[in-house]
Amino acid sequence: MEKLISRECTMFVSVTARRESLIRAGLFDPEILGGEDWDLWMRVFRTGSRFAYDRRPLARYRMRHSNQSADKLKSLRQWILVCEKHLALPGISQQEKAAFETLLRTYEADIDLFRGKQALYANRRAEAIQCFARANRVMRANRIRVAILALRLAPQLLHWYIHRRYPTEYIYLH
Repeated sequence: MEKLISRECTMFVSVTARRESLIRAGLFDPEILGGEDWDLWMRVFRTGSRFAYDRRPLARYRMRHSNQSADKLKSLRQWILVCEKHLALPGISQQEKAAFETLLRTYEADIDLFRGKQALYANRRAEAIQCFARANRVMRANRIRVAILALRLAPQLLHWYIHRRYPTEYIYLH
């Protein structure tokens, strides 16, 4: 279960499953849009169903700007809802609780990183520093430390570099 929680093992949308297993787990939760498949597979697992993994690529997934998963911020918020939902379930083990709490902190840090990038691209220096600092409390990445330092010492140079180095990323941040 921990591998499923930590998303080390992912269930793809084209999963083949027994109807009874899905019904027993309660089918898709209509309150969750964007993490509904992950939520369902964790509930299926919790009901005692068995899983098998096939390493062969059996389906193709096409990414488009109109895909639900293309909105990174919305997806992260939905995954946070899934974590909170499962943390509130009765009978959750201490290991599962710890895994969900770790994942929850990671998703919140991902949101801070994303917002920091948005602020950086919009040239909102103080907001970018704040968001990057919050994200780096969890991520502990040298790259983020360097970005914070550059924002403090040479914000115009960093802004110029980011727009030259990653000219199309701006599109994905809105």
